[in-house]
Amino acid sequence: MILESGIRIFVSHRRLFESDRNRYFVGTVEGYEGGIARVTGYSWARDPYSGAFARKPGLRTKILAIASGTLILYQLPASVDPAAAEIVQRGTDVVFCSPDGFEMDLTEGAATGGGMAPPQRGARAS
Repeated sequence: MILESGIRIFVSHRRLFESDRNRYFVGTVEGYEGGIARVTGYSWARDPYSGAFARKPGLRTKILAIASGTLILYQLPASVDPAAAEIVQRGTDVVFCSPDGFEMDLTEGAATGGGMAPPQRGARAS
């Protein structure tokens, strides 16, 4: 089984519209069956005014429809503690990091550390 109890995951809610805010969830899988996962952890949202990410207060248990197409999941190392992890801004980059040294670049766009590079001049986009 791909999602087993105890696996740590990072969930990115797919932005469907340009005005949608970035939302993330970091937690531990408690159960998985038929494309539905029960995950306990912490929600993060980007403040539309400051641009900073803030963890919402309190531990939450979410039921996630993995096959919905609106979620992107990343498996995290077992050493990542969802309660101690942070999302920080480093210049123009956004980074998920944990005290164990694990880091994941969440930056969108080609001008920064994440995203796709624009096609080279004269090259055809695929």
